[in-house]
Amino acid sequence: MLACISRPTKTISSNFSTSPAEGSSRSASKHKAEKRFKNSKLNVKVRKRVCHSPYHHSLVSRWKDQKNFQGFDFVLYCHLRYEKCPSIHSIDTKSIEHELIRTFLVHFQTFSQQWRLLRAYAFGRFWQVKTGGVEFLRVVRAVIENNAHLRPQLQQVCAMILKTLEWNHQLSDDPPWVDCQLHDTRSISNAFDKHNTPVSLIKYIYHGYNLNIEPKALDEKLLLRLFEKLSSNLSIRDVWLVLGYHLAGCFWGNKKGCVEYLEYFTQCVFLLGLSNDPQWAVKFTQLLSLVHGLAYQNRNVITKSLREGFLQNFDIMDQQIYQLCNWHLTPQGKETLTARCNCRNSLKEVINPIFAEYSVIEYGSTRLKLDQEYSDLDIALVPYKLTAEDDINTMGAIKECQKAEINPADRATAVTMIDSIHREMIKRPELFSDIDVFPSARVPLLRCKYINSVTVDVSVHSNEHLFNNILTIWSIIEGKTALRYFLVAIKCWAKKFGLVRPFHGTINSHGWTMLAIFTWKLLTDDSKMSGVTAGECFVKFFRLFRDFDYQSKAISIRDICFIPKADPANVIVEFEGLFGKENVCRHVTAQGAELIFRCVRFTDRYLSQRPLKDSTSQTFLQWLELLKAEFDKAQNQIQPQVQNPPTNLPASMQAVLQQTAMQQPQIQIAVMQPQIQNAVMPQIQNAVMQPQTASAPQYIFRTPK
Repeated sequence: MLACISRPTKTISSNFSTSPAEGSSRSASKHKAEKRFKNSKLNVKVRKRVCHSPYHHSLVSRWKDQKNFQGFDFVLYCHLRYEKCPSIHSIDTKSIEHELIRTFLVHFQTFSQQWRLLRAYAFGRFWQVKTGGVEFLRVVRAVIENNAHLRPQLQQVCAMILKTLEWNHQLSDDPPWVDCQLHDTRSISNAFDKHNTPVSLIKYIYHGYNLNIEPKALDEKLLLRLFEKLSSNLSIRDVWLVLGYHLAGCFWGNKKGCVEYLEYFTQCVFLLGLSNDPQWAVKFTQLLSLVHGLAYQNRNVITKSLREGFLQNFDIMDQQIYQLCNWHLTPQGKETLTARCNCRNSLKEVINPIFAEYSVIEYGSTRLKLDQEYSDLDIALVPYKLTAEDDINTMGAIKECQKAEINPADRATAVTMIDSIHREMIKRPELFSDIDVFPSARVPLLRCKYINSVTVDVSVHSNEHLFNNILTIWSIIEGKTALRYFLVAIKCWAKKFGLVRPFHGTINSHGWTMLAIFTWKLLTDDSKMSGVTAGECFVKFFRLFRDFDYQSKAISIRDICFIPKADPANVIVEFEGLFGKENVCRHVTAQGAELIFRCVRFTDRYLSQRPLKDSTSQTFLQWLELLKAEFDKAQNQIQPQVQNPPTNLPASMQAVLQQTAMQQPQIQIAVMQPQIQNAVMPQIQNAVMQPQTASAPQYIFRTPK
């Protein structure tokens, strides 16, 4: 039926217009259409663009008010021009652009330097934004073309930009957001929540770093989502490529800024806590290792030997140390903790009736949670009465003693008190045995065993820096599980080699703790970099001190570096303490130093020659037993050679050889007969005599494949 209905035909004139006022089939007067158009135009609200970025404001203020221009500022100015940032409308663009280009040419004089910088910024800053990098380069060319005086010096750059625009010819798309809109945690979270790509994690963290936002203040759920997107779409090599371009573009020549951003990156990623996640643990560890490697390469204090040549897998060593430090979770460990608690109570029952005005304070490894199952209890008698009962699980008693500013006891008083405690302990043989008194030691000491299970060292407060040292160390290690585990592992190694014996010229327990803290501070840039494991620090500890020249260099924990020795003629090993000018390694003798660093060199060599392959075949303590056995074997094979020097040497040379028999094994072997010197010895034994670098390095921070 509808098909049969006839409609009158309508003629359309040839001068048909598509303007808003015309083009409609309805008959209407022209002036009404113009009126509607004009009214609609008047009703449109034009919103004024406002820049909310504090970073943009600081840049413009530096250029406009301070007249301070840096070599990289030209690139940043072009970025602001690309984003149409309203902040630049308040400046004299002609004069500012001239100064920016002039400063840029002073710092980047060759075409190669200029183009590499601009290209790196275009790639790194706008990665996977459809035309961001291309449009940025278009703005760069426009700014250069507007400066007639300096344009000839950048002709090659302009020509290369033109070619780039031809190769990347496509429609321009506005970015989903611009930096002017990013000014706080909420704004960057909203921006990346709505629009993100596989590389947005790198950009999101960069904006957080630029805005000085604390890592904990970032959106953890968004961080996790961006991490999963990056890990699912990109291999670790792709991440290395993107991150490399990003660093080159955003921190060209600024090593300090580059390292600070990478350290901030590790703090943000480490908050995800995916090290034990079955799905993401590998990617998580790989990303942190990659960022650590890039940070190490840009830190001058991290030498090449601390970045490369490690055959020992850090993760396997870390798992071994983790098992070592969780001894208290075992049934036997729980029994040890109970015995220690009973020991503390028994000591107070003995000491309090004799010295009522003194407090029994526990310090050392058990107080700092750096103890092992076989660790001693370090007890100090302090001439001060605590206001509350000492709780070993807190630092309350130590803080109270520090505030009291207690003076150390004199030597005669300490010896008298120790002798009194000795007499009382003898009366309780069922509790205390193997009681020894050392009145002539630097700090008079009483050593005993409690029910044949817990070793106790009792002394009288004699160190004015004791409580400051404890609290300072605690402030460093508190909340840093990896650092605590690393300290425990180093002290286990030192005790196994008999190096925690200050009476015999080696380093005391506190000294080994400080050496480990120095290593941690060096590797983590004073704890600014997160994710460094106890296993990595343990392995690198031996490489660091393998190369340390203790005869001419000293250790500075304040500056976290090696410095020239103040008194090389009279001091064997110099390590300034946390307070005052006290030398932490003051007990070390020449023979002790030679033994310490011989053990360090041997262990470094052993880790390269016989690295742990898995974490299940043996425990950390079993590995230490094998290490010590190999060291003793190497020593025993060297000793016969020393005891039987060549007989055809001059008498003067034989006399020198006898005098240096125990101190200079390198000299001894060097003057031996060729047939003795070239005797077949296991390769591992060479570490006793000289430090060597592992061959065929397979370092973890090399370019990912």
